[in-house]
Order: sequence, then structure tokens, then C-alpha cells
Amino acid sequence: MARASRDYTAQDIARLLGAAREAIADDMRAQSQLVDEAIQTRAALRKWQAVHRYIRAAPYRDESDAPRSRHWQGALAIARALGDLDLGRRLITLSSRCARRRV
Repeated sequence: MARASRDYTAQDIARLLGAAREAIADDMRAQSQLVDEAIQTRAALRKWQAVHRYIRAAPYRDESDAPRSRHWQGALAIARALGDLDLGRRLITLSSRCARRRV
């Protein structure tokens, strides 16, 4: 990942993580309830915007000399911190596809 455009304090990161978790929970509620598709779409958009803001601020940085598996472990740690099952599944799928290509 490229370096974030600004340095974030621990409080900023905690605030962004909390907002992302809240947006993820709202999205899960919207998806599990029989609500209007527009409401579900807004909840999903809010979730991904919050996730994006958190990931840009998250303290993870690539180590160019580290094995690829360590990069995936760092990405999965961020997904676990967020508690978003969709993001975790997507990362696992991507990592397995990349591993198959390298074999």
C-alpha cells in the first residue's frame, strides 16, 4: 500500500475504526431485514466509504522484502479488526487465487 496522504493519530484511527464497524453493522442489519433496496444500497455505500477511510489510515504498510503470505496476513488482520465478513471472504479468495497462479 502506498503511504497515506497524512499521518493519523491513534485517536483518528480508533475513531475511523469505530465508524467503519458501525457502518458494517448497519449494512448487515439492512441486508438481513426486508427493507427497500435503496436503503440497502445506501447502507452498503456508507459501509464501503467508512471501510475505505479506515484502510487509508490503518497502520499497515507493505514490507517489500517480506514474503507475499505476510502481506496477505496483514490485510486479513485489518479485515478481522473491522469485523466485515464480506471483506474477509474477498481477501481469502484473492489470496488463494494469487497462490494458485504462483504455483
